[in-house]
Amino acid sequence: MKKIFVWVMILAFLCPSMGFPAQVQEPKQNAEKTNSKDGVSLTEMRFSEEQNKNIEEISATYRNKILQLRSELIVKQIELKSLLRDPEADEKKIRGMARDIRILNVQRQKMMIDYQLEIRDVLTPEQIRSWSTLENPPIKRGWK
Repeated sequence: MKKIFVWVMILAFLCPSMGFPAQVQEPKQNAEKTNSKDGVSLTEMRFSEEQNKNIEEISATYRNKILQLRSELIVKQIELKSLLRDPEADEKKIRGMARDIRILNVQRQKMMIDYQLEIRDVLTPEQIRSWSTLENPPIKRGWK
């Protein structure tokens, strides 16, 4: 059982970093996008050098935190599945694991709002109006 748990932990920490393509900030020259009701993603916007630097710092900070939360979520979800398949598992333990997963999801949602609020502090009023909110900090491949 301990060997399985160790392998699950190893996979949980490696999997999130493997499957996500790197996002590069390249401004697109599409005037129609700025008028879209959904807005424009950060990768499609033009920034000053200082804005670029600040956004990259904010994104790096939140990227690491969110990757850590996702890893914890994956481990908890695997543990919950294991408990649900175990006929000897106590209902209280199963419900506790489900509660832990809900708490991690709420933390992740709060972190996403915090990320967007920090990004807003860097943007001009016009950029805020055209920005497509509710986007995740860019996730890059590999460990940093």
